[in-house]
Amino acid sequence: MLRNKHGKDIKIKKELAFLFTAFTLFSSCKTAPERQTYVIGQTQQNTVTATVSSNYRSYKLKKYQDYDFEERFKNAVENSYSKTADKHKSNFTYSIKTQGAVYPFSEVDIICITDNKISLSKARDICEDFFANLDSEYEKMKGELK
Repeated sequence: MLRNKHGKDIKIKKELAFLFTAFTLFSSCKTAPERQTYVIGQTQQNTVTATVSSNYRSYKLKKYQDYDFEERFKNAVENSYSKTADKHKSNFTYSIKTQGAVYPFSEVDIICITDNKISLSKARDICEDFFANLDSEYEKMKGELK
């Protein structure tokens, strides 16, 4: 209970206390915005954006540690990169990000990273070719996953 300046008790209603608590908790929640890549050199009104999520794919590997299989998968990624780089003659690279909960290499994300100086359509073509090559290599290895 609260007391006012005259020493009398002031009762706060339970509903008001509940609403205040709920509002405080709700307003403290934050959401993470989707990461976007902005094209440099454009005006802010006409900025073209491309989401980073369109340039990656997830691949499931073995649930336990198998160095030979992981090495073959790494070689498949490198071969796909070489084929795509020879075909397009453009600057791009890739990144491997582990996603497994118990064993980190049980699932990996392969991220295609293109040079920001090339057009978005050319970047999309490069990444599509890269992932098409990688998917064909992955299909050959997929029988060993069981």
